[in-house]
Amino acid sequence: MQLASRCDAERRIVHAAYAICQFEAPAKELLRNDTARNALLDVAKTLQVQLQQDKVPCSLRLAVMQSAEQTMDIITTYMDQHPNDIATLFNVFSSCTTNELQPCPVLFAYLYKKVITSDSVDYQRTIMQRCIELYTSKDTTQKLKWFVFHNLANPILANDVMRNWDSVSQASNRGTLLLDKAMTQEIHDKLWKPQSIADISDDSTQGVDHSRMELLQTSAFLIKHHHNMLQDARKDLIKFGWNYIRLEDHINKYASYCLIAYFIHHYETPPKIAMQVYNSLLRAHQTEGRNLVMQSLEILEPVLKKRLGGPEGRQSVWARLPRKILSEEISNVQQLTSIYHFIVRHTRQKAVIS
Repeated sequence: MQLASRCDAERRIVHAAYAICQFEAPAKELLRNDTARNALLDVAKTLQVQLQQDKVPCSLRLAVMQSAEQTMDIITTYMDQHPNDIATLFNVFSSCTTNELQPCPVLFAYLYKKVITSDSVDYQRTIMQRCIELYTSKDTTQKLKWFVFHNLANPILANDVMRNWDSVSQASNRGTLLLDKAMTQEIHDKLWKPQSIADISDDSTQGVDHSRMELLQTSAFLIKHHHNMLQDARKDLIKFGWNYIRLEDHINKYASYCLIAYFIHHYETPPKIAMQVYNSLLRAHQTEGRNLVMQSLEILEPVLKKRLGGPEGRQSVWARLPRKILSEEISNVQQLTSIYHFIVRHTRQKAVIS
């Protein structure tokens, strides 16, 4: 009974604060008080932890779940009033990844309206730098690394390309106000260079490491849209991708192949490397990586003839290899399916290979 009364009282505190925050002047008065705001967050976190541990009485579970959304509404109200309080924003992300707070739709709506599509390049640069710092920190959990890149860094970069599409799509693209030489160099020095020499042979991560997937997606995206800006980073970029294809995790392994495919597409690459990547993709048979394999082959297709060289027609390198695999691996359905899908999508290859 005592626990039920306590939960009910804490839930009522959150609800009262939420009601106050529906009005601008009272909300400012309440939330500018650090002691009151922190105490309110502690109460909200306690409620959510008790809910996760199944300690909340059945009669209060729905009300406590609703208080999670009210808490996030209070937090976003505070962030609207104090947009430069980056520390509080990232503390909220940390709490979301530890289940102390619930990442409700109101949080993602705030991130989209106030951060991802913000007109302030300086503000977005600060957010990007904080995301990079978190990723490079040994104290940051993999889940938090994933959260900030998935919900902040990658969407900011995507919106930046959309906002500057006319200039980014030009062959002479030299970056944007956000992704300038300094930002590119920071990504190179803090992310690609360390990851290119990182020892992943003793990796003990269980399942798919989604933080790695987000970094690979960031890297592939930058090569696709800003390859002119990355000329000085090419060596570490290819080493970074090559390092990750040794992973046992098939999803991240073939995401690395996708990154390397973009590299081969946009940069001059030795035929030996291009051939090795093409061969590995054609021989891939794991079901979970099938979509990434097909995407990588589609990226390579326009430049296969140029990168692999050799004679033309049926005797060309890129045409002989699929025929060889089709004749050798007749019992591997997944592998054959991927190759046939690749061939039938491109009539030129179909005519030459068949």
